[in-house]
Amino acid sequence: MTTEKSSIRKIAFFSTSKCNSKCVMCNIHAEKPTKDLTPKQLKKILSDPLFKGVIDVGVSGGEPSLHKNWKEIYDTLCSSLLNLRAIALTTNCVNSRKTIDIIQYYYNQSKKRNIKFSLCISLDGVGEIHDKVRGIKGNFKSAMNVIDWLKYNKINFTCACTVSKINVLHLEALREFCDNNKININYRLASKINRLHNNNSQTYHQLSKEEKKFLINFLLEEIHRQKRSLLKKITFIVNKKKIKKDKIYQHIISILKGNKRTSSCPHSAQEAVCLSNNGDLMYCSVASKIIGNCLKDSAKNIYLSNFSHLREIKREKCKDCSHDIIK
Repeated sequence: MTTEKSSIRKIAFFSTSKCNSKCVMCNIHAEKPTKDLTPKQLKKILSDPLFKGVIDVGVSGGEPSLHKNWKEIYDTLCSSLLNLRAIALTTNCVNSRKTIDIIQYYYNQSKKRNIKFSLCISLDGVGEIHDKVRGIKGNFKSAMNVIDWLKYNKINFTCACTVSKINVLHLEALREFCDNNKININYRLASKINRLHNNNSQTYHQLSKEEKKFLINFLLEEIHRQKRSLLKKITFIVNKKKIKKDKIYQHIISILKGNKRTSSCPHSAQEAVCLSNNGDLMYCSVASKIIGNCLKDSAKNIYLSNFSHLREIKREKCKDCSHDIIK
């Protein structure tokens, strides 16, 4: 084991590999699902010293509502991570009833436990465009059913649009739709991500010169919109979320222009780690190989024993990474 140290503050937890979407920029649905951790197994893993300082967990998948024990998984995360302050859920809303069930539980329980709850809903276009990106007819309608329910119940949420060749030229229509419906939306670039098995989906990731130019101008306009929004506030309190969104868009623009990544991320800074649904551990979801399984070995031992791979990622992969996770 090396003597290098880490201070893991966040877990990106992919609670299941099952997915009911067939997204053009992701092939996880085409892979045979691996066996999900039971609440008991997850509890054992999280008792490892590597996770003692975790304050933030992001729960995604696959589609997290497809884990048969999603309720118990939430409870285990909260009871095992004694310093937990925030939990985020990402969902595709394909099954609106199941989605509302999991959101309602996360929201109510987080409120009781005084844990900050964040919700992200995938929204990649208006109507048929969203359905085409997600590969599921009717997904836009089911997503809007969930969004309407959230608004009625006054539960905060954010939508995220993954930009690919399919929807890049339809972003203005999506922005107008979100403005008219008072929906907060973030834009991210479709990326090649190891765990999503999408290295062969080049058609959707490789934007043409014209598409890149369009996206750059679109994001620049979004940055100006954010600045105008901040200037309207007659307060000296800085809106950190909007400033971070600004930074993310500047990063994406830089990558689109062919520049190297300048922003660090919590994974390369050794503050975040990825835990898969079957107990596999990865340094990050984009470029890391599986470095071990936490059911077979100590998570801390796995993390600290594979630093040569982390150094390789930093040396060879980070500079070209377009992922929107930044410090």
